[in-house]
Amino acid sequence: YLKCDRIVSGRISNSRAFEGKNKWLFYKDENSVQNFLDNNLFSIEELEVIKDNLENRQIFLNKLGIKYYLLICPDKNRAYGDFYPNYIQKIGTGGGRGEQVFNYLKDHSQVNVVYPLQQILTERKHNILYFKNDTHWNTLGAFLGYEQLISLCSKDFKLTNKLNVSDMELSYKDITDGDLQSMLQLTYEYYTGEKNPVFNKRLGYKFIYKENKGRAGVYTINKDNAINVFMFRDSYATSMIPYLSETFGNVRYIWTQNFVGNIESIRAEKPQIVISELVERSLHVLACPDPIIKEDI
Repeated sequence: YLKCDRIVSGRISNSRAFEGKNKWLFYKDENSVQNFLDNNLFSIEELEVIKDNLENRQIFLNKLGIKYYLLICPDKNRAYGDFYPNYIQKIGTGGGRGEQVFNYLKDHSQVNVVYPLQQILTERKHNILYFKNDTHWNTLGAFLGYEQLISLCSKDFKLTNKLNVSDMELSYKDITDGDLQSMLQLTYEYYTGEKNPVFNKRLGYKFIYKENKGRAGVYTINKDNAINVFMFRDSYATSMIPYLSETFGNVRYIWTQNFVGNIESIRAEKPQIVISELVERSLHVLACPDPIIKEDI
């Protein structure tokens, strides 16, 4: 990781991350700041490509008897942008890429999409939902995403093992090794005393690894449930695994957004549900036309 290239007048920043108010750290890469400022919105043409890609996926999967859902995880700066430093000023109150894609899909398509920003903004009045020193949501933030996703899935499936907050065993501990903290080379002591919720209890599911232990191979089985899931994911899904794997049967978590490259795996595993989960700043990966899907349809 890079050394801080500027620590002056209390400002902590380098090319990858920076500190905001009250020790909140934020990510710089992947146009994160421009996305926060709403300077990097999609054009109508790009929104149409995203819509077409997702509709093609949905049509393809429907022919296999599979339901498709898209979960957009809000960027940390959408949930806690008020802790950005004063030297980064947002003009206007318009929504960013996540809200833009969510609204466009709701208005112009039948794609099943979840973007739980409003629920997060409401709940953050009562609990911290993202790590101060990391790019990701924490246990409770991930649970809000799970709740909204399961609410949508419940319209198509009878889910008998949905979790409630009361089902969770939470403890609170220091998280002193966040990714943003490492990028800025801040000491462990800098975040000692910042308590974060941690999910303790694994319930009815077991881990099995396919191919390798890591991004491509996370697979869980739960004999108590019959609905199987194939999930395209990124790092935001990590905190959701305890909830999803308790609710569903066999769940394959594959760390990629390459839908076409995994069509044969979907055919072979025959899940009832396919989920694409990705963080808001990565939505651009959906804006590349994919003619192979059209041919398969």
